[in-house]
Amino acid sequence: MIAILIMLFKDYRKPIIIFCSLPMLLVGVVAVMLLTDKTFNFVAIVGTLGLIGMLIKNGIVLMDEITLQLNQGVEPITALVDSAQSRLRPVTMAALTTILGMIPLLPDAMFGSLAASIMGGLTFGTLITLLFIPVLYALFFQYKKRTINEKDNIHPRCPALRCLHLRPRDADTGTMQGNGTEIQ
Repeated sequence: MIAILIMLFKDYRKPIIIFCSLPMLLVGVVAVMLLTDKTFNFVAIVGTLGLIGMLIKNGIVLMDEITLQLNQGVEPITALVDSAQSRLRPVTMAALTTILGMIPLLPDAMFGSLAASIMGGLTFGTLITLLFIPVLYALFFQYKKRTINEKDNIHPRCPALRCLHLRPRDADTGTMQGNGTEIQ
């Protein structure tokens, strides 16, 4: 599975981001199993495996949108936020139809645990896909929000810093350097 994703993305970090988000869906599965008082039996395990496939699909869709926006020249942080916003409706609608489709199976003796595991995991997994994956993407690719206008190295909002022509903090010393002055 991971080899297929590495070949799909032509990168090893993107599949790792998707697989790092998968264990978090167990929070939703366990919570709903406890709330509905269902047992985690073989059928629930099969449902959880199907759920993993659904979340990998959602992750692929989000990663593809992020890559598309980055290739169009959008700023990285803006691309992450816009990608999550643009995929909000499709991912939520797909999850909602599956969750609503599982409701009739809840009272069933055999498939009730499958329905509960898919409903809980998909509810929590949708939030993970839209919130946690962009954060992991920013961490893995070391994107940071810029507060300094990098074109002319002038802070855009503060006139005091604008007249000093301060550059970003020096990574080694932690100081900001300007016209012969240093500010801690």
